[in-house]
Amino acid sequence: MSTFRAPALPAPTAWGVAIGAALLFVLGAAPGLTWLDAGELGASAWELGIPHPTGFPLFALAHKAVMLALPVGEIAFRGNLASGSLAAAALGLFFAAGRRAQLSAVPLAVGLFVAATAPALALHAVTIEVYTGAAALLGGAMFLLARPPGQTLDPRRLAALAFLGGLCLGQHAELRLLGVGLAVAGVAGVFPLTGPSKPRLAVVCTLAFLTGALVVAYLPIRAMHDPWRDWGHPATPGALWDHLTAGRIRRAYGAEMGHVRLESLSLFAAEVLGPVAVAAALALPGLARLSRRPGLRVVPVLAVFDLLYCVVVNPMGLSDLQNGLPLMLLLALGLAETLTWLGRRSQPMWAGAGLVAVLWGRVPFLRGFDRGLPALISAALDATPPEGAVFTLSDDLAAGAAFAQVVEGARPDVAVLVRQHLWDPSSVGPVMRRLPGAFGGWRPGAPLSGLPALKAVDRRAALRWESLGGGDEPGRPEGLRPGFPLFTLDDRTSADAALAQARAFAAHAQAEGWFEEVQARRALSRWFFAAADAAPSDLALALCDEALRIEPAARGAGASHAAAALARSGHFIEAAKLAGEAVDASPGDVHARADLARYSLNAGQGAAARGLLDVLIEEAPSNAEFWALRGLAKGQSGDLEGAARDFDQAIVLDPSQPDALSGLGQLGRRHP
Repeated sequence: MSTFRAPALPAPTAWGVAIGAALLFVLGAAPGLTWLDAGELGASAWELGIPHPTGFPLFALAHKAVMLALPVGEIAFRGNLASGSLAAAALGLFFAAGRRAQLSAVPLAVGLFVAATAPALALHAVTIEVYTGAAALLGGAMFLLARPPGQTLDPRRLAALAFLGGLCLGQHAELRLLGVGLAVAGVAGVFPLTGPSKPRLAVVCTLAFLTGALVVAYLPIRAMHDPWRDWGHPATPGALWDHLTAGRIRRAYGAEMGHVRLESLSLFAAEVLGPVAVAAALALPGLARLSRRPGLRVVPVLAVFDLLYCVVVNPMGLSDLQNGLPLMLLLALGLAETLTWLGRRSQPMWAGAGLVAVLWGRVPFLRGFDRGLPALISAALDATPPEGAVFTLSDDLAAGAAFAQVVEGARPDVAVLVRQHLWDPSSVGPVMRRLPGAFGGWRPGAPLSGLPALKAVDRRAALRWESLGGGDEPGRPEGLRPGFPLFTLDDRTSADAALAQARAFAAHAQAEGWFEEVQARRALSRWFFAAADAAPSDLALALCDEALRIEPAARGAGASHAAAALARSGHFIEAAKLAGEAVDASPGDVHARADLARYSLNAGQGAAARGLLDVLIEEAPSNAEFWALRGLAKGQSGDLEGAARDFDQAIVLDPSQPDALSGLGQLGRRHP
């Protein structure tokens, strides 16, 4: 009777590739905390807490181990190195898989070098993120599946693959879709799923999968211990299932998921494939050729499934370059196959390698300059009074504040609340338990007006609000005035002083090179746009210019905020013109088109407004504002009966719709 033994380890050359990649990522690693989700993930790893769905327990355990093992550097820097180590492991495993399937070493190294320096991989290898761990698990799966021509798949490797499949439940959800791709490939006969002893193999693989899946037990165990980061509090079976299946994300972004959209395809082409366009084009014939290699037939199948994930399942990740890392590694194998074939057919392999290296360009991921977020978080927390409340909206500020409080012990007396999550007891609960005085008798889901920071006059000065202009929800309090980097209700705050602080911070950021990082430019330009929304027209236009100087790519947002400023001062024709520029910059932006319609109406351009609103109502027939605006447009053109019908429909959808109520009042009618 055969026994199950561990599969052979990768060859020494693969270890060399991994070590070389690790050195590359160490050189490029950010020296501290970076933008987006890094702060939340780093805080969760350090305290072994629970980050946003799907929880990523394997990520937390791996990063915590590296943070403890490294004796030097900031905790954030150690977390950055942990991500780089996992990325290096992924590259080493992909190299080992390619060599095991008898791809040539030099073209394989070239392909993986291109992948390692592509932004879709490199940007996550130098900061705290979950994606490199997912890449390492995929690399392990590829190493287990790869085999020389004529060799059958060892059943021991299937058992090890099943164990990895269980571990994948503790990593990014993208791996689950790739697991479906592996299953499809197996059913299609791309690789055998059973060995000579089928019943016994099925039992062993099931047990191996369940053993790996035990990592999920981390989530309820840690939730019971009430860590600072306890997103979703998955302590019950229902909450655990909701967290593992990303229920909250699906509920929030369901309208954007599951559709093939030209906008997503274009963003994917520009952001993911654009930086390695030539290499990606060369990889396509190689992927087709790999479909004829028994040991790597699964590669094109997985590439298709990851493409579907990028543009259909989770298109939201494209804007922040959070998609496409596995695809880069799969394309690297295709590129290696193409270069091998070219080297055999015509020019030497080195010529092909040199061509790709020249066309690829510069290393895009050196982030030694990326220190902007810690400085911004420090300014935000320092400006908040004792026992104050900070209401955040962006990932940058919420995640950065989480890291500062959990890891660095900064300002534990400040309640940092994410405005999108105020309805959820599991999100607000940990903060409420630590700082009950910040909440009084308020409970999650109740109107914000019941919070002590908004209800009690003597507490209003303790509130700080991250204002993103048009991104603010209806709960935004009246009377916010610019403070830097957070808005405030404190009458003693000088808007001029806040503006001077913001300009000084921007000048310092520019001098330090922080604006090399796109998120730094976005974060600071958003503050100037938000300040423009609260400023008189002339000053608002100057603030918009300042924002565009920092982030020239925000032309659409700049036009939108400038248009709003002009509209506040009654310059509706000029406002409509700028709103048209905002729509041209972002044709799919519903808010920009609605603003253009409103400004056009106020400028007496009812026909143009009606054409816009016809399209908007067709796209969103349940939006009461669009019906009311079209009623105004019809009334402006003399179609009073049509105006009344649209006002009535708006009130059916929203009985308090102000434009519709005002319009019916002007017509001398009431809603039936």
